[in-house]
Amino acid sequence: MALNELRRNENILITTTDKGGGIVIMDKTDYIKKMEDLLTDTSTYTPQSEQQTKEESRRFNTDVRKILKRTNKGKHLLHLLEEDPKTPTIRGIPKTHKAGIPMRPITNGIGSAPHKLAKILAKPLTSSLGTISDTHIRNSTDLIQNSKPQTLQTRNL
Repeated sequence: MALNELRRNENILITTTDKGGGIVIMDKTDYIKKMEDLLTDTSTYTPQSEQQTKEESRRFNTDVRKILKRTNKGKHLLHLLEEDPKTPTIRGIPKTHKAGIPMRPITNGIGSAPHKLAKILAKPLTSSLGTISDTHIRNSTDLIQNSKPQTLQTRNL
């Protein structure tokens, strides 16, 4: 089959589109160039060494451990901290509906320092979805700037 033959070609990348559920077949060199362009945007991304990432994870665990030890509920969450965290990875999905077909960055934080804890802490926040913004929240800064005081249900923690 033609698609299987393309999959075997190391110079070709087959991925899903950003919207519409279709697939995109693109030259791997073009994909790498678009991702490099995206990641070199210093207003969004800051390069870090592996050592810096490990230090950030260590600091995160130290700070969160101090916070969690303050309450009995928090103590029950200590096991969620990743002691040997993985560095998050990033991939791009082509935005075929936009001119120039830019990439939408998709990060994978599975195994990162905050991953397991964030999964648990996100549960009470899901009931607030749509109450802060009619669209979406871009990042944590956007969340803080657009938040209004709310009471969250924390029984499931």
